[in-house]
Amino acid sequence: MKILLSVASLVLASFAGFQSLQIAQAGAANQIPQLEGDGGGGMAFAVLLFLSGLILLWKPLWAAFAFAVSAIVILSVGLIYQDNVMLWWTAAPVLLGGLGLFAHIRKKRAAQTARSNSPSTRHKKPHPRPARTSHVHKA
Repeated sequence: MKILLSVASLVLASFAGFQSLQIAQAGAANQIPQLEGDGGGGMAFAVLLFLSGLILLWKPLWAAFAFAVSAIVILSVGLIYQDNVMLWWTAAPVLLGGLGLFAHIRKKRAAQTARSNSPSTRHKKPHPRPARTSHVHKA
């Protein structure tokens, strides 16, 4: 599941980056600073989403934090530049981070269950020791 979420994150980051690049180019061509800033903020979000997807492969808990940071970045970009599309992009890191965290917790619980059911951790009866015999020395 981690690999699927990472691939989804990379695809969404590529799409968001391409979209933001188009917005920034349109703003630069028409000299509209609001579009330039909106596109630049979207590019920062795309980079953070891309990095979060890579982090998810190694450290899912750190990735949840990285997804939260990218959600905060795109939320602030959407609010500052009053862009509804950027506000909708906030759902992507929230969902990916939540699903990644859920997958991590499920994997941890499965490992604990497997560990508690393994034969090496069950309590075994101790092996009976042979009775001690007194050694009588014959003189």
